[in-house]
Amino acid sequence: DGLERVMHGVRKPLLKSIHIVPGGIVLPSSSASTCEEVSMELEQMFLTEMEKPDVGFFGENPGWGLEKLPSVIEGCTSLTHLRIPSCGIASAAGLCKALCTCSGLEVLDLRNNILRGDTMKCFFDALRGCNALAVLDVSLNHLQDQGVTDLMAAVAHCTALRVLKLGSTGICLAETVAAVGQACAHFTALGHLDLSDSSLGLSVVLLASTPDTRFASLHSLGLRTSGMHAYGTTSLSRILPR
Repeated sequence: DGLERVMHGVRKPLLKSIHIVPGGIVLPSSSASTCEEVSMELEQMFLTEMEKPDVGFFGENPGWGLEKLPSVIEGCTSLTHLRIPSCGIASAAGLCKALCTCSGLEVLDLRNNILRGDTMKCFFDALRGCNALAVLDVSLNHLQDQGVTDLMAAVAHCTALRVLKLGSTGICLAETVAAVGQACAHFTALGHLDLSDSSLGLSVVLLASTPDTRFASLHSLGLRTSGMHAYGTTSLSRILPR
């Protein structure tokens, strides 16, 4: 209901940015019929419970679902920025269905939710037409290896991607690191890659999907607490800009 009140009178085809964070509700500052950006701070009392997991990644009953969110996003054909951090979203299914109409999306920020890896396959269709996607942040979600692998397959065609944040998503397997490397090989403009708080170890060398792989635009690589050894650090020279 809070979401619907905020969106009342907003002409969805004109809307370019939606930003939702925990807090109270903030209404659009400009005329609702012509505004291009909506910023919403939602307290749990305003949210409709969609799926409240018994035990989640951040503890018991960690979050609330945004039941109305898919219907709010659907029809926002000009949407370029969608930021929904720290809102307790567990499943991406409804969100992905709505994103199918947002082919101009450039920024998707879903950090610090409770997204599960088994829902990542739905991004394949949701982001199929998002060729302009430049920033993707899914850090601090419980995606695990299979979820990260599925997500990389879904965004491999997003060659404009400049920022990819996968820190604290539960990456452990060498195969997952290789999948990230294979996807990143298509991102010729990639400037920021974050794999922090992952169990990479020596498998970090697999970021180089081929002997010739080199991220020419990379200027920031996050690998803190990733279990790397001296050999892995030395091998990074294979992918860093010359």
